[in-house]
Amino acid sequence: MIKEIIPFESHHVDLMDLRKIDAASIGCVSEYEEILRNFQTSRYSFTGVKDGEIVAVGGMMPMWEGVGEGWAITSTLIHKEIFWFHRFVVRDIVGKMKERKIHRLQATVHQDNTISMKWLKRMNFIEEGCLHKYSPDGADYYMYARIR
Repeated sequence: MIKEIIPFESHHVDLMDLRKIDAASIGCVSEYEEILRNFQTSRYSFTGVKDGEIVAVGGMMPMWEGVGEGWAITSTLIHKEIFWFHRFVVRDIVGKMKERKIHRLQATVHQDNTISMKWLKRMNFIEEGCLHKYSPDGADYYMYARIR
């Protein structure tokens, strides 16, 4: 069993068997391919692979000085591989906020993505509120932030 983290490339998402909530979230955004290419430019974006299959992609996009936007897209394999993926995110994304001079790391989560909401809370993110009608399809999202 080989688990590795490799640099994110936008086409990795096309190779994934996405969870329904992830497929729906990116499916309603017509510019998602452009957004993924933008994520690819960040040195803080990664792809988690197990035995040649992509488990998840994610990372952090600097927004402006001191603030980053966390993001993740997960495959159906994430449920079996959540522990090593979680450890990597805690160590290399959340854990390096100080080193990267990030005082606020934020993430938005679809109203129906309760698993991701619980995961963010486990990493000491706080729910800041509801972003009503946030997505192109009119779904509500919740803003979470971890402050250093």
